[in-house]
Parts: sequence; C-alpha cells; structure tokens
Amino acid sequence: MRKIFTRQNLKKNPRLANGDKFHPRGIRQSGAVLLISIILSSLVLGAGLSMAKILSREAEFSADLTLSEKSYFAAESGVEIALAKLKSEPVEYISDEEISDLDAKIKLQIDNLVKSFEITLESLQTQKFRMKKDTDGSIGSQIFPVVNFKVESDGKFRWKIICQKSSGTISIQNDRNSGGEIKNFVGIYDDENGVSSANLKVASFFEKINDDEKKTCFFSITNLDSAEKVFKISDDGKIAPHRARIRAVGSAGKREKIVIFDYAQKMLSSFFDFGLLHQKQ
Repeated sequence: MRKIFTRQNLKKNPRLANGDKFHPRGIRQSGAVLLISIILSSLVLGAGLSMAKILSREAEFSADLTLSEKSYFAAESGVEIALAKLKSEPVEYISDEEISDLDAKIKLQIDNLVKSFEITLESLQTQKFRMKKDTDGSIGSQIFPVVNFKVESDGKFRWKIICQKSSGTISIQNDRNSGGEIKNFVGIYDDENGVSSANLKVASFFEKINDDEKKTCFFSITNLDSAEKVFKISDDGKIAPHRARIRAVGSAGKREKIVIFDYAQKMLSSFFDFGLLHQKQ
C-alpha cells in the first residue's frame, strides 16, 4: 500500500517539513551493493584477462618449442640420410636435395667432391682416400679414377696406390725422400701374384686394370719424417676427400635448425696394407 504524506505527517516529521529529501534505508543499501558488485566484477574481469594473456603466451611458447624440436629432429634426420648416401655412394656426385613431409622440411647438402684438400700426419702415420672423381652432376654420374693428382709436402713420405682385380690385389708405391711437389708418379709395381717390377709409371699401372677395377683403387700416404707434416692433395678436376661435410637444414613453421657434420671415410677396403697402419712407438 502506497504511503501518503499528509500535513499531519509533516508535522510529526520536522525534517520533511523543513524540505529535506527523503532517503529510505533500502535505497541506500542497494546502492552500496551495486558499487561493491561493480568493483568485484572489475577485479574478476582483470584477473581473467591476465590469466588469458598468460595462457596465450604459454601456448605460443609451447607451439614455438614444438616447432623448434621438429626442425632440429628434421635436421638430424637429414644427417642420417646423408650418411646412408655416403656409405652406399661415398664418392659419387650427390646433388643438393630437399625433402618434405607433413611436419617439416629438410634441405640437404653433401660436400664430398673438392679440388684440393689437406691432411696432417704425425710421424709414421698413414692416411688413405679413394681415387675417384665425377663429371658434373648435370651431365651424368660417370666415375673416373683420379690419375693426374699431385701431392705437396715439405717432408719425406711414402705413397702407394692399391687396386683390386678379380684375380687379386695389385699396387704401385715409392718413397719421396725430399720435400716439394710430386705429380708424375713412378714406382715399384707388385702384381696379383706378388711379382715386382721397378720404374713403372702410374699411367701404365692403370692400363693393367679395366674401368670397374679402377673404381676400387685407393691412394695411401705415409709420413716418413720425424715430425708432423701437412700434405696437400689436389687435382685438375674434383676428387673425393678423406672427409666429407654434411649440412642439413631442418625447418618447421618459422623455426629453422642447422646441423653440420664432418664424416670421415670408413670401411675403405678389405685389402688394406695393414703394415702401413701404425704409429711411432
């Protein structure tokens, strides 16, 4: 029921009679509750927005970490692929390759053909490398033996060429007792029956084997000096070094990882001259 303020009521309430505003207690309480609700809602909203921002950053970080891991493992997989290629085709021309799957991409580069390379040998240490080179990759993949290579050093050394025939192993070798460059190799020839003959040129040596047998040849060099020496091996074309470099780039999203791996030639041959594989005691 609506309450009506009469003249009599005004007399009984002097505050109303003097013109003061009427403020019921319920209205004052509801206004305070509204203000508190607004403040609490603002606090909850602010906390919610801060939490959402933190969760968004965490999600971005987690996604970035996942992409980083995918790119790294893609690069590692590229190295494994390259190693498999080098084991099956250690000196053949291997072109750059790009591999893609659903999660990542791999860019693979194998540098196993060079014009020259150096090896450092301690006294009486031996190193072997394959005697092969390739034509340009765009022309084909024919393999030729490296015949006109040269060796440079300022110390004494022994060189040896070993090839495998169907009937046995043949070799040619000689000692270099002074430093300098050697290109026209002349040495002692040992046929598959162990018969030796002196002063045979390397060109004549290669005439004794066919093209397939030429692909089995290795060149070994032994440091005969009393000190450590550096040997430079070079060729007019490209030759396979004793150590190949693999560069694998893995990418996922905007993340990219690069793995560089140096691979030394292994399992060179089953007919090593093990007598030369020794260190100075």
